[in-house]
Amino acid sequence: MSCNKERVMHGHPCLGHVSYDGIRHLGLEASALLIDKQVEGVRLATEAGLLIKVNTVLIPGINDDQIPHIADKVSELGAFVMNIMPVIPCGALKDVVPPSLEYLEQIRSANELIIPQFRHCSQCRADAAGLIENRCA
Repeated sequence: MSCNKERVMHGHPCLGHVSYDGIRHLGLEASALLIDKQVEGVRLATEAGLLIKVNTVLIPGINDDQIPHIADKVSELGAFVMNIMPVIPCGALKDVVPPSLEYLEQIRSANELIIPQFRHCSQCRADAAGLIENRCA
């Protein structure tokens, strides 16, 4: 599950569009729809008894102030761990400067007070290799 913003006003600068039920949504409408569906997905998955790891891409200057809000919300919804990853500059975000390793760790540590942080990967598939299970056992 990926959640990169909590408030609609922070969504649309990096979001081109959302296609849902055959309709293409743009701008703030797309952002609101995406956030609503992400929240609904986390809620439904946890209600079904699934363990949820939420991936959040840290985009300095765009969503770094939103990450504590995301952590609060997904923790409240029942997610058990959060993976804050650095942005990879490409596409619409090609000119964004990724966070330093020190800043990434600062953000993770601050949010660990809200929800446990997953530190096994940065844009990798460590979770698919079973590392997430080993950390939480």
